[in-house]
Amino acid sequence: YGTTRAAGLAGYLLTHDQMYLNGVVLVSMTGLDVERGDDVAYATALPHLTATAWYHHKLAPELQARPLEEVVAEAQKFAMDDYVRALMRGDQLTDAERADLARRLARYTGLSEAYIRSANLRVSVARFRKELLRDQRLTVGRLDSRYAGVDRDAAGESYDYDPAMASWNGPFREAVDQYMRNELGYETDLEYKIWGDVRPWKRDQVGRGGVGEMLRDAMAQNPYMRVLIQGGYYDGATTFSDAEYTIHHLQPGGEFRDRFRFRFYPSGHMIYLRRETLARAKQDLVDFIKWALEARRPAPSVTAAGGTQR
Repeated sequence: YGTTRAAGLAGYLLTHDQMYLNGVVLVSMTGLDVERGDDVAYATALPHLTATAWYHHKLAPELQARPLEEVVAEAQKFAMDDYVRALMRGDQLTDAERADLARRLARYTGLSEAYIRSANLRVSVARFRKELLRDQRLTVGRLDSRYAGVDRDAAGESYDYDPAMASWNGPFREAVDQYMRNELGYETDLEYKIWGDVRPWKRDQVGRGGVGEMLRDAMAQNPYMRVLIQGGYYDGATTFSDAEYTIHHLQPGGEFRDRFRFRFYPSGHMIYLRRETLARAKQDLVDFIKWALEARRPAPSVTAAGGTQR
C-alpha cells in the first residue's frame, strides 16, 4: 500500500516538518480515500475489462486488429460518457436503451449480452474474472489479468485463487532468500512473508478527507510539487481508469491539472516485471524527476522599469 502511504506522507512532511517535496510518484495507485459511488466504480473498471478481453482475444475482430491503447481509449470514453450516465438513471432506462447498452458493453467486454443484462448492466471485476474464459474452464488474474487459472469447477461467480499471485509468490520468495543469504550473508530462520495482513490502519491519524486530502493540501501549499501516476492496463486490483478518476477529483476545479502526469503500460500491478515495460517506466520516471526539478527554478519577472530580475 505504498501509494496510500506516499500520499499521506507528502502531507505529513509538509505539515509537521515543513518539508516541501518536489514530486510524488504513485505506482498502481489505490483510491486514496476519494469517495465514489458504486455506479462510478463500474464505469472506471470497464477499460480494464476491455484490455483484458483484448489480451485474451475475446473482442470482435475489428477491435482485436487495433492497438491496445486505441481500444482502451475508446472504451474509456464510452464508460465515462454514455455508460455512467445510463447507470445513474437506474430503472428509468427504457427496454430499448437497456438492449443498446448491453450490446455496447458486450462489445467492450467480450461477455454475452444475456449475461450483461442478467447482471443489470453492472458486471463487477470479480465476476468478470470468472466469466470471461468460462467456456475454456479458465479464470483470469486479479493483479495481472493476462494470467489464467484453473478452478475446481467452472461454475460459480468468483475464482478459487489469483493465478497472477500464485505465479509470483514462489519466484519472489526465492529471489529474496537468495539475496539475503548469498548477497548480504544474512542467515535466519525467520519467515519472510511475501504477503500478509497490513491492518490495523491508523485512520485516526489521517484526518478528515483521508490521504487524498493530505496530498491535495500538500499540493495547495506547495505550488511546485508535481505527481506522476503509473499503472498497468491489466491490473485489476487498482485499475488505471480508477486512478485517473481519483486524481481528477482531488481538486475538481482544475487548478492542479497541469501538475499531474499519467503513464500506463501493457502490464499488471507490478509494472516492472516485463523488461520492455520496465525500460519505459524507468524512462518516464527519469523524465518526471527532471520535470519536477525544473519547477523549482524561479521564472523571470518583469520589473516596473521594464528590466528583468530573478
